[in-house]
Amino acid sequence: MSGIVGGNLGRGSGLIKAGAIDDNSVTLAKMAGLARGNLIYGDTSGDPAALAVGGADEVLTHDGTDLAWAAAGGGTALTGSTNNTVTTVTGAMKNAFGGLLNFQRHWTHPVIHETLVDLLRIQKQIHPGVFAVTDGTFAGSGPGPRAMEWHEKNVILAGEDQVSVDAVSARMMGFDPMSIKFIRLAHEAGLGCGDISEIEIVGEDISDVDWGFQSGNTFASKGQKLIYWGPLKPLENALLRSPITPWAYFASNLYHNEYWLRFIGKKRIEKAMKTEWGVLFQSY
Repeated sequence: MSGIVGGNLGRGSGLIKAGAIDDNSVTLAKMAGLARGNLIYGDTSGDPAALAVGGADEVLTHDGTDLAWAAAGGGTALTGSTNNTVTTVTGAMKNAFGGLLNFQRHWTHPVIHETLVDLLRIQKQIHPGVFAVTDGTFAGSGPGPRAMEWHEKNVILAGEDQVSVDAVSARMMGFDPMSIKFIRLAHEAGLGCGDISEIEIVGEDISDVDWGFQSGNTFASKGQKLIYWGPLKPLENALLRSPITPWAYFASNLYHNEYWLRFIGKKRIEKAMKTEWGVLFQSY
């Protein structure tokens, strides 16, 4: 009979020579039982082995040799590396401010640092993981994001810990990461690592990197801070949360778009367009 060798298998060795088994003749019903969700793969000896099912929100990965389960990424957060008049630096955590909040997000500016930490908590709840990429090819110093002075730095930062990505970015700009409130609060809350001495940095050695960036202020941002944290604080609701609120948008646009962009910003844009990155941008 095809596929049977060795006589009475009930009393013999029970072995069947591979050559005596027809191709495609072994059905799933003839295989040994396998726990639900397990996978069959080749082990280090070249023998079949069972890979146990992974955990919730894990995906199957391969390192070029073996299979393994790893945490799934919930997405990629893309951001730039600049200074900011309110938070000192803009990076991975600040990216959520524009991405998760609506047009009334300016209401949270007085508690912006606490807001960024809360947004990071939300992301950790709604995503199994977020991989942050910070573009430092052009980095901004000064009163960002609208009136900064660009510098060509040709750096890309990436990591699954947004706090660490921002800490490294801040350190390269010349700031002490733990002196920046939202980084320190996130670190203390266990949402990531903001202590540069505890962060494993793979790639460029940044121990001697200091770009000497400054956050700075514009005329408009000085007015904001007088309302958020200064003597105009008692008028905050009337000025920023009432029917006359559009005056703030008008004043900001008047300063940034009509004055700053026309007399300062356009010259910086023209200069940036002459760089390799500017030429590449114009080719799109």
